Amino acid sequence: MAFSLEQCRNARIHLVLRDVLSKILHELLENSGVEPRIVYDRIVKNRSFKLKQEEWTVVKTLVDPAIGFRQLDISLSWKIGKCFGLFLAPSRDWQAKPQPTEKAIGDDIQRIKYARNKYVHGVSMISEEEMQDFFIEFTEVGKRVDRYLKKNPDSSFESQIQDYQTLKMENRTDEILDSTSFVEDRKGWIVFPVEGHNKTVNVYRQKGLTEYLEKQKSNDEFVDEIRRFIERIFRPDEFQSLETMCMIVTSPEDEICADESSWVSEDDEDCLEEIESDTASLVLNFNIRREALNTDENFQESIQQFINTIITTSNGKQLTPNNEVTAIITPDETCADESSWVGENDEDCLEETESDTTSSILNFDTTSEALYTDEDFQEGIQQFINTTITTSNGKQLTPNNEVTAIIATGPSESADQCSNSLQNSVETNRSLENEEPESLYVRSKNMQQTAQEDIKMKQNDDEDSSDESVDDGPIYSSMKQPPLIKQLKKILDEYPDDGQILKEIIQNAEDAEASEMKVLFDGRSVNNDDSVDGKPFTKYFKGPALCVYNNAQFTKEDWEGIQMINSSVKEFDAVKIGRFGLGFKSVFHITDYPMIISKNKMLILDPHQTTPDRVCILMKLKKLKGYTTEMNISDCLSALEGIFGFSKNTLQSGKFTGTFFRFPLRSKPTLLSDNVYDKAKIDDLFRAFQSEASVELLFLKCLERIELYTKNVSELPSGEDLLIYTVNISESCIQDARKKRKQLHEFMKSVGNSLAEKSFMASYNMKIEMTEQNGEHTENEWYVMHCYKGGEMSKELKTLSQDESLSYSPYVSLGLPLFHDPEFKGHVFCLMPLPLQNESLTGFPVHVNGYFALTQNRRHVKWPTADQTKNKAHMDKTIRWNKCLVIEVLAEAYHMLINDTIQMSKSKKKISDIFQNTYTCIPDHRRITNDWAIILNPLYSRLLQTAFLYTENNGGKWIKSEDAVFNIFNEDTPEAVKETIVRLVQRYNVNLVNVPEHVTSMIRYRDYSVQKLTPKFILNFLKSDAKYKKITSNEKLDILHFILSTRKSLSLVGVELLPLQNGSFTLFGNRGRDKRIIGLQTELYRLLVKMAENNDYQLCTMKDLSTDDIATLLLGTIRKFNGKTTDHALLWKTSTNTVAGKKWLTNVWKFLQDYDIDDFCNLHLLPSCSRGSKDFLFKLSTKVLLKSYHGYTDLPDAVCKALSYINIVTVDTLPKAIINHEDINKIVYFPTVENVFNMLEDVTLQRNTGQAIQKFNKTCTEKERTEFAKYIATSSYFSSNVAKFISKLQIFKEKNSGRNVSSNEVNIIAETEQLPIKYQKESLVYSGHFRKALLNLQVPTIGMEDVVIDASQETFKFVPNGRGEMKRAIELFDPEDPDLKWIIIDQDRFPNMTKCPITLKQVRKLGLKTGSEVNANDILECAKYIESKPHEDAQDQRSSRLFDFLQKNSQLLRSITGQTNLSEKLMNVHFIKPSCRMENFPDMLPWLKSSFPFCKPAELFDHQYVLLIGSVLPVLQKNVTPELSRIFSWNKTPSIKSVIEQLFIIIRVYKDKYKPYLLPLINQIYNFLSVNYSRGSEVTPLKTEKWIWSGFGFEPSCNIVIETKTPTSHYNRIYFLCLQNLRYQS
Repeated sequence: MAFSLEQCRNARIHLVLRDVLSKILHELLENSGVEPRIVYDRIVKNRSFKLKQEEWTVVKTLVDPAIGFRQLDISLSWKIGKCFGLFLAPSRDWQAKPQPTEKAIGDDIQRIKYARNKYVHGVSMISEEEMQDFFIEFTEVGKRVDRYLKKNPDSSFESQIQDYQTLKMENRTDEILDSTSFVEDRKGWIVFPVEGHNKTVNVYRQKGLTEYLEKQKSNDEFVDEIRRFIERIFRPDEFQSLETMCMIVTSPEDEICADESSWVSEDDEDCLEEIESDTASLVLNFNIRREALNTDENFQESIQQFINTIITTSNGKQLTPNNEVTAIITPDETCADESSWVGENDEDCLEETESDTTSSILNFDTTSEALYTDEDFQEGIQQFINTTITTSNGKQLTPNNEVTAIIATGPSESADQCSNSLQNSVETNRSLENEEPESLYVRSKNMQQTAQEDIKMKQNDDEDSSDESVDDGPIYSSMKQPPLIKQLKKILDEYPDDGQILKEIIQNAEDAEASEMKVLFDGRSVNNDDSVDGKPFTKYFKGPALCVYNNAQFTKEDWEGIQMINSSVKEFDAVKIGRFGLGFKSVFHITDYPMIISKNKMLILDPHQTTPDRVCILMKLKKLKGYTTEMNISDCLSALEGIFGFSKNTLQSGKFTGTFFRFPLRSKPTLLSDNVYDKAKIDDLFRAFQSEASVELLFLKCLERIELYTKNVSELPSGEDLLIYTVNISESCIQDARKKRKQLHEFMKSVGNSLAEKSFMASYNMKIEMTEQNGEHTENEWYVMHCYKGGEMSKELKTLSQDESLSYSPYVSLGLPLFHDPEFKGHVFCLMPLPLQNESLTGFPVHVNGYFALTQNRRHVKWPTADQTKNKAHMDKTIRWNKCLVIEVLAEAYHMLINDTIQMSKSKKKISDIFQNTYTCIPDHRRITNDWAIILNPLYSRLLQTAFLYTENNGGKWIKSEDAVFNIFNEDTPEAVKETIVRLVQRYNVNLVNVPEHVTSMIRYRDYSVQKLTPKFILNFLKSDAKYKKITSNEKLDILHFILSTRKSLSLVGVELLPLQNGSFTLFGNRGRDKRIIGLQTELYRLLVKMAENNDYQLCTMKDLSTDDIATLLLGTIRKFNGKTTDHALLWKTSTNTVAGKKWLTNVWKFLQDYDIDDFCNLHLLPSCSRGSKDFLFKLSTKVLLKSYHGYTDLPDAVCKALSYINIVTVDTLPKAIINHEDINKIVYFPTVENVFNMLEDVTLQRNTGQAIQKFNKTCTEKERTEFAKYIATSSYFSSNVAKFISKLQIFKEKNSGRNVSSNEVNIIAETEQLPIKYQKESLVYSGHFRKALLNLQVPTIGMEDVVIDASQETFKFVPNGRGEMKRAIELFDPEDPDLKWIIIDQDRFPNMTKCPITLKQVRKLGLKTGSEVNANDILECAKYIESKPHEDAQDQRSSRLFDFLQKNSQLLRSITGQTNLSEKLMNVHFIKPSCRMENFPDMLPWLKSSFPFCKPAELFDHQYVLLIGSVLPVLQKNVTPELSRIFSWNKTPSIKSVIEQLFIIIRVYKDKYKPYLLPLINQIYNFLSVNYSRGSEVTPLKTEKWIWSGFGFEPSCNIVIETKTPTSHYNRIYFLCLQNLRYQS
């Protein structure tokens, strides 16, 4: 069969594409190092990686190791390599065509891909010139790939491409036919370039067009119209998100099959479907990216503009005779079934109808997932239809502007096929779930006719013609129900997205009677690939997800209840909180697809299903593997396996123990909710739970433990579960709590919805433990009381308790904290806590739980509104229920709780513990919120009839309020007086009680009297009983003060409390003048004077006394209350008391204003009071220094402290009564420098100055010394005595050591600041404040010149090294020497110039060491360092530097280190880097690769032997000096054995094409063997090898005949000698 040259050229290029270029991509994929099987796994897991069906067939061959990548064509290889990073990237990007100058491997991959697209989708034959250009370009590509892959010349891609260029095509019939068949299909295409784009659009014109199109054929403007239309469509600012566009104009009764477009997208090369039409039609067929359907923004900006442009603004109007532009225009009789989608604003469904109007079809392809995944459909396609057809210019498509939509599945069809395919839409959906691509058809029709046909009624019911109707009966219909999505959204609006979600799940576990619950955040991202092969159920197994487990099993009622909305099968169960009602639906905040697994079933809720009876998907676990159409079992296992015990065995057995909820997190907004959930929000949920975890279990009856876990593969090996938080009932109380909870639970179940015959009470201590992830453990103990009301109750409560519409139980419980929490706020529970508020919901000091009627979202208790309360309007029975529950049940339970605390107190030993719990739980009526205040009257009435107050009288007992005396005083009563009065009433056996203020407030609130401790109450006791006479004098004074403090005049006549000077007391009413009062307590004195003025008794005042008498009285008072007064300072014990305290002292000084201070010089009347320290009284003979006074500069605290060490007394301040005394200047000095020095002058005159100096030097802190030195420096003159005294104080610094010294100890100032070296002699620091003080002390100074002369007499270490140590310059190396920084390993042997006081140049002059001073130990240390850390950075450079250094300083190798020459020690140290492959060593021979990067000198050979041993022994990489070669014996020749090993390597790799490269080596090896051969054993390895060169290869010894007995060449010589020793004859 003869072929044209065109066909042969096409065939050559296509053969290169198929056989060579595809193989290049295969080997590049293999070179990536990723096995084909691994690539297959990645493809399967990556849902976003899209493949066509035929491509999947090929991809599956990757799992066969025998096939690998070899079945992939160029397109598929490129797609996989690019997507999974198996190819090197091109110079720019994967969308750019490479430039001629871009020659990276990635660019060549792009060239192959573009060549494939060009020639596979070409529309014309290939010219000779084009073919030549192709082979030139790809011969260079093959050469670059060969070099990159290190291909052998005999299998190079370059040679293969060249072979196809000259290949004879006579016997290539099949290849030619295959490669040219597509050319025939291109006939008839018109190719239009797109303006502004590197694209073309194919318009297919075929015979058989309608009359109009036939006419247009003859019109020369036809092609121009088409071109302008296409260019209009492809305006770049309008159609950025379109991937593929083709247009076909077809004829009647023609069936055309369009092949792939000449321009296609990278990700989807299929463009056109098979299309049938029985009339003239125009089809717009285009593919749309998935993101354009899913993202409203992309949709609005690209697709809608595109549709509007085609329909309303393009030149396409000129293509049809009637100027109506649609996708397909065809008059037909349509019969449309019910629509599978109805617009949001039009809920009328389309029924079967007939129409003779023009119908329009807009046909575009989409994926099956877009139709079957409700989320994608609702958010993408539905928005597209609404916007484009209903609200856009699409209204111009129909005569009556009524537009509806019909959606069908299946490949692109004509209008009739579309209508027929919709007859059974459900079956169609089922059958076509896996077909790709899916098509969406949008049709417009007459809505009025549709309505007539469906309802069979006239257009207007009011017309007379309606009377003629056959059926005049009423029309019945159901109430319109909103879609499920809207119902759920309403629920979500009522249930805010917060921690309440977890509470609802906990409630479900409690209702299921589970004892433990686990919550796990599974952070793994699984099943998120939305590729075209995804199954419809895959989205249900997406991750991340929130998983919840409890150890209870679902019942039949549970499966029913969870599938209900706005209702529950348990709503009438009095024991349940409300299982799976509205509360559970709050999980839709988190997810769109809740999953429940229990026993043998799995249930998935999918509210996005358009058919209501498909929302709940119930499956048997054992049958999951059989649902292959809906799901991949691997998707199920990847999401569930390993979580809460779920495994493959679960699927095999079909059983799961417990209940497993899984909520895949919503990763993007949907129609249900725009609330996207991620790890941060889950963390918020967990934190919200943890904040209330301590009370979550408080009132539950079954749950005992809740655990929080997280699983995140990025943080944990194998993704194991990490326990992050636990809350549980403590083991110490769980048995009792479990027993009592069970009793309550069983009682409530037994009562059910009936009334209990009698009340049931259960109480117990519960300790709740919380454990954090870090192991931190806390626990709270509670007293919990449950009360189920039975027996006698009001008629209202009975009626409401039996109301089935309410289904509430008269049950409450309370939780009293048995721990101290000052911020505790009582909260409301309905088994679980209601959401927290800023303030307590109740105001109670306890938590309250009950079956309260709550608002719909379970966040608030129902209470009457303000208007209902004000107008006393009718209230809902739920509100009436709450009021009855609080007034009758809660009040009774609360009273019982208080009684229980009283009973618990009997086991307490500590007095404060006895009544604390009781008083704590009594509510404060002022804090109770308005709604809950209805409890106060019934509760307080019960409480006040109870002995609830504790008194310590008679050993302790509980009494009623009317029997109690409350420990309450007037606010101004001093504490000491209060204590005295309490002790007094205890002597009289009074029932004294100490209660919090809110308890007394409660008693007054109920109009009960509160007996307080008043002066009148106490005075009555004193007059009735003389027990008070036995108490102490101080107590009597306190009692007298208490009685006199009342505003009312009380008669003290007959009471023995009148104080006398001798310390005794007498009866009030005795007027004897021989007895005088004592003391100077101001308040008591004033009160007594007042009584005297009232003529109640006779008073003798101190004004009547002499100076000595006054001094004696004062001394007696001071001694009585503060002890002995022999020292000059006395500890003031009573400074804060009312007796002999500060007020007393102030009054004394006021009294002494008219007296001379000298008369009282031995009295301790001068106070020194400092905050945080003890108070003292000093004798008036003591001089003191004021620290501060108005108008003076304050003395620093540190200075005052320093002065105290040298016996100078400083006081912070003095009362005005003291300062104002006219003689005060004799003993008090104001805070000035002069006064300080005056006091220092006084100190020098004392006998114990030595002790003062010693105490100062030993005790003074650094800061105190510094501040003292600063302060004295402010004076310009020291007296000789003061200067002598100060010179002994260690307030200065020695410059070198920094120690504290006095100017007597170091009496020199040296000017060393500019000295470059350290001055070793001791001298004083004289900078700053020290300078002036030292000058005032006249300390001698040594100038710089003298310091330098002095310093030159010594050798100093002043250059710092790396450690900061001071070294001499001659001890360190030059840091800028290029060799030394590599050879000297210890960097501390270099100076630290950043801290050196002089420059490097100056240090060099002082003898810095250079390279000539490197010794043998330095060299050996460097070599061993290289050997010990061979892989450290820059070790190669260190080795090279050391080698060069030894070349220049070979004499070092002869030096001795450790009794051995350095060269001998280095001989066995790995420190020399061997040579890399040398240029003269043939590439086909392997180069020696050592496991250790460095060699010993003994292992190396000179590089002159590289051709003899390059593959077997290391050689030096550079020329070596003769001296170094001699020392290390590098001139030695290799062994015969090594050279023979090299020969064997050459023999193994030898090929004819390598002959020019290897012959010189063979020649040199034979020459070496002939010269160095000495004994037969050396050549024994040659016996069995082909080693003799024959000119064309190697032959064994047995095949060789030597022509002469005398070897005339090195060939013959070595042959002869070897053969002779191998016992062969010549």
